[in-house]
Amino acid sequence: MKPESGDVVWQQEMAVSGLGRPHNYTGLLQAGKNIVALALMAGDADRCLIAFEPGSGKVVWKTNLRKQRSEVQALLWCYDRVIVMKWRTHRGVYAFSAEDGRLLWEYAPKMTKTLNVTTVSGLLWLSYRLPTDTRELVAALRDRAAWDGITEALDLHTGEVKKRYTGADAMMIPSICSFANAISTPDYIITTRPLTFFDVKTGTRPFFDGAMHGCGFGTIPANGMVYASANSCRCDRAAVKSYGAWTADDGPGARGQQRPQLGKGPAYGASLEDKTVAAGAAWPLFRHDAQRSSSTPARMGGAVKKSWAYTAWNGAAVAEALRPDWRVNLCTQDDPLTAPVIQDGIAVVAAIHSHTVYAIDLKSGKPRWTYTANARIHSPPSLSRGRCFVGSADGTVACLRLRDGAVIWTFSAGPEERLVATFGQLESPWPILGDILPSGGAVHFLAGRGASTDGGIYYYQLNSSTGEVMGKKQHSDTEQIYRFDLLVESGKSVHPANDRKKLLSFAVPGKEDARGKEFIRQPGKFLLRDYAWRYPGMSGATNRYGGGQKVLGYTGLLAAYNPSNKQVVTYKRYAYFGGNPKWHARFGANEITAFIGRNPVGSSQLNALKKPYQTWGKRTVYAAREGSGHEHWNHGILVKERQVETLVQTQDVLFAAGARNRNARSEGGFLLALSAKTGEVLSSMDLDAPPVADGMAAVNGVLVLADPSGKVICFRP
Repeated sequence: MKPESGDVVWQQEMAVSGLGRPHNYTGLLQAGKNIVALALMAGDADRCLIAFEPGSGKVVWKTNLRKQRSEVQALLWCYDRVIVMKWRTHRGVYAFSAEDGRLLWEYAPKMTKTLNVTTVSGLLWLSYRLPTDTRELVAALRDRAAWDGITEALDLHTGEVKKRYTGADAMMIPSICSFANAISTPDYIITTRPLTFFDVKTGTRPFFDGAMHGCGFGTIPANGMVYASANSCRCDRAAVKSYGAWTADDGPGARGQQRPQLGKGPAYGASLEDKTVAAGAAWPLFRHDAQRSSSTPARMGGAVKKSWAYTAWNGAAVAEALRPDWRVNLCTQDDPLTAPVIQDGIAVVAAIHSHTVYAIDLKSGKPRWTYTANARIHSPPSLSRGRCFVGSADGTVACLRLRDGAVIWTFSAGPEERLVATFGQLESPWPILGDILPSGGAVHFLAGRGASTDGGIYYYQLNSSTGEVMGKKQHSDTEQIYRFDLLVESGKSVHPANDRKKLLSFAVPGKEDARGKEFIRQPGKFLLRDYAWRYPGMSGATNRYGGGQKVLGYTGLLAAYNPSNKQVVTYKRYAYFGGNPKWHARFGANEITAFIGRNPVGSSQLNALKKPYQTWGKRTVYAAREGSGHEHWNHGILVKERQVETLVQTQDVLFAAGARNRNARSEGGFLLALSAKTGEVLSSMDLDAPPVADGMAAVNGVLVLADPSGKVICFRP
């Protein structure tokens, strides 16, 4: 076609697939002066490699691919008059002359089905795994020291092997699900998952786990940086799951200035009234407590109705702050408000994108005070002993006086003064993405997005009264702690929930002899073993902090745990099947279920408890249902479009709220109140909007909900 008008100059009719195989698609590239297509033309019996004269469409040459018809996948490229094609089964390559289409050579070493092909400096580079390496590919990529791979450099015109690297010296191969070849530069071959820079001169292969590409894309090296697209896959657990541009460390001389860490506000040193908090009178942290139980000893007294509503955000700030192309990107579809927290008769919530904290009188619904930070506030504030702790994306923690919002102290966690563009705003490379966890006279928080980005994750323990540093740790080992995660307290120590070995752990002052506490975590062997509950901050599509948010992935499981009676309440959008050769349905689809016990249905107990539940052909689904000794009650969500997105368990009422239509969230939400003891429906009401993620908090006789329209709503019996 003519580029200036789009007028058709010539055309050739050809079939997309002449072999009845969906993977055999038409490939097209420029080879010298000609246009070369991999296609089946009308009238031909076999697929061919065809060269067309670009001005007239005349066929210059045609090579029949009958011999290769069951193997050829697609054209890759043409370099130095050689056309390279990859076999469908990923077991080797063909090389054809771009001048006349004749087969120059073919190469098919013994390998697994994973093969990467690229060209650098006149050599054709292949990277593959040996058939003896039978590990699943993602597991093989993570075990880098035991990587059993082969990297070979072939003469492009003869196929002769010129260089060969084996074992741990070989190039890492991206996951087979990525469908993206390696990318070549004059000095490096760049593969992804993990992002690996294979030096073609020295054979070294430094890794960078901070970025990965979306399936079907790949990274783009340009402008001295590497650009990565958004991805929700868990193939590389340390990667930031958003669009980003990454550059090399320029050294100490190019770094920003160190800023003063501790700042003292007007309320610094003033005495605070340390009130005794009655049981059930506070919901001070995200998901209530340091174990993230989403459960409270509060009593509600029955069904609830709306008491007041306060608009903390009206939409204008985000609409002006983010350009339209970024607003429609899924990675920026965060909720506008955080979940609420409550203490001393004050409900506190933060408007994420406008950096503002709102304190609301719990009785009247009127504002008490506001505080504006310098960057986004991704997580709910934390309340403790008359103080309100707020972390913002500029790397700052602020300690405010709860009764009036006066600043007590601020602390800058980043090692230097530097800002990066993040979804239309400026943030620190070391943002405070999670909430601040107070415990034992100290506050704990993480700064940084991941273990491999900008020097890693910084973990601080500060004196909650003065802001002075009590402890500091830095972590950059992506094999142990992948990236930011929520902090939990498991008795004696505070550590990230995904820190199995407690590498980033601080002892809680005054709790050296405390017993361990169970906290909700996935994956792990604590409260919900083997279950795929994804909370905000986890990997995959539900990663809220540091990227976008989808409330529930397809494996999403919500949970609330009451430590007083060991009741675990769960909600699962889809039934979970697992195990071989039998399938086990541990949770019903779209059901709220209450279990009694630490592990509701442990795998070791399931064989003795299971009974046939459903049969599909030769496969029988087994489930531990009523009468197992573990299930207490369940409540089915009968309208299939409905989806529960937050659970709150009080002593007498279980609240569940979510979207009336998970695929059309603008249709509004619902609030369901069930008896915590029997599962009986106490009340059900429609809401104007669904809640934000984990967006409810409860104290005695009061339920507070934050929704995506920017409203904070109070309900009472």
